[in-house]
Amino acid sequence: MNGYPSPNMKPGMKAYDFHSLAWDIREGDVWTQRFAISREDFERGAPRRWVSALHSIDSTTGTAILKVAESQPPDAKGSVHFEYSCREWDLLHNQQLRMIRVCVNPFELYEDTAEK
Repeated sequence: MNGYPSPNMKPGMKAYDFHSLAWDIREGDVWTQRFAISREDFERGAPRRWVSALHSIDSTTGTAILKVAESQPPDAKGSVHFEYSCREWDLLHNQQLRMIRVCVNPFELYEDTAEK
């Protein structure tokens, strides 16, 4: 996941913007990109969605546990809320396999939400 500073930020502050999720593999001394999911591809089927955190990748199946932020419909005042959730994602086919749970807040760690 990569981000860039926002152009309208005050000096000394930082902001980030999700533009892709890439999986690189090292063979010997060479890194090769196995795949990349662009922001546009990840948002497909949702009004606005991004990867907020990557918990783990299973290199044998190409699945990952992601924290995803997704916009919800505007409320009566026009304010937009973003819901954060932990999801199992098929990286090779860019599709959700299952919703693990909705996070209580954006800073919740996957370990806090993991099924026991």
